Parts: sequence; structure tokens; C-alpha cells
Amino acid sequence: MRGSGEDGHESDSRKHTTIFVGTDEELSEIAFLASWTARYSAIIHGMDYDMDTFEDEFGRMAAHLEEQMADDD
Repeated sequence: MRGSGEDGHESDSRKHTTIFVGTDEELSEIAFLASWTARYSAIIHGMDYDMDTFEDEFGRMAAHLEEQMADDD
């Protein structure tokens, strides 16, 4: 069992993580999103992408998504 110690019982940190964060599925999603963020951060930094351009593009994307969400209401 994931998070179990040698005696088959969950570690204290695993118990606390489950209490404060959520289910195994939610923890897996968080781990995936963290890895995705790190991956694309490394790509953007490796390309020496202009931060002002990135912020502008990200802002336009966020505005578009907000507009789509408002249209769904």
C-alpha cells in the first residue's frame, strides 16, 4: 500500500496529508499538476522566453477562458 511503513500502517505524514489534502486521486492530480508546472517552467526558462510576452499571452488566454466560462452561465 502506498504510504505504508514497514509494519503495514500508514505513516503519520501520510495520514496528515490525507486529512488536509484529500483522496489518493486528488493527491495524484496534485502531483501531476506540480510536475506539469515544473516541466513547462523549465522549458520556458530554457528558451529564455521574454517574461512580458509570456504575461501578455497568459493574460489574453485567461481573459478568453473567463469569457467562455461566462458564456456557459
